[in-house]
Amino acid sequence: LGTSCAAWLFDPNQRLVAGPVVKSNSPVAWAASSFAIGIDVYATKFGAAMMKMSGPAGSGFTVSLTQSNHGIPDIQRTLATWTMTPTGATPRYYYVDAEAPILLRAHTPYSLVFKPNSGDFAGGLSWMQYAGVSGWASPDEGRTWNSMIYPMCVQVDGYAVPEPSCLSVLGFSSGGLALWRGRLRNRVPR
Repeated sequence: LGTSCAAWLFDPNQRLVAGPVVKSNSPVAWAASSFAIGIDVYATKFGAAMMKMSGPAGSGFTVSLTQSNHGIPDIQRTLATWTMTPTGATPRYYYVDAEAPILLRAHTPYSLVFKPNSGDFAGGLSWMQYAGVSGWASPDEGRTWNSMIYPMCVQVDGYAVPEPSCLSVLGFSSGGLALWRGRLRNRVPR
């Protein structure tokens, strides 16, 4: 994983398997999928496998990126929020770009929280069969959370945070390049 190109930071063997239906006034009024990444990174893009079950045109999910020290999504620690609007009844991945890169710290639990942005909207999320983590469901808009059997299919895209030693090498290289260009400029007759 280099600092010059983006790559999937979290993509644990996704499988599009029918998952929970999220809708207002139900046992899954909100849903969340937790993840952690092994190194400090900047996240630039997020994806989720979802589908539209019912609701008016343009309705979908409000998705929030939250942080928590204990794994259960903490809405009070929201880092970013956006809208994702599935258009069909077949599950597929939908993506959204972050407005600016978002720093995610190594081994810190984060969650993507999915909540309907209309009381008339019902949407399906897809399970991923990934041992060791589980999804979360809230019947009361995030006040309490219950563990689910699997997490939802989510992806996080971005790039690694450069280490200080890498930054000094980059700075040294840039300085050397500027010096070399200056010498070339002095050799060229005017």
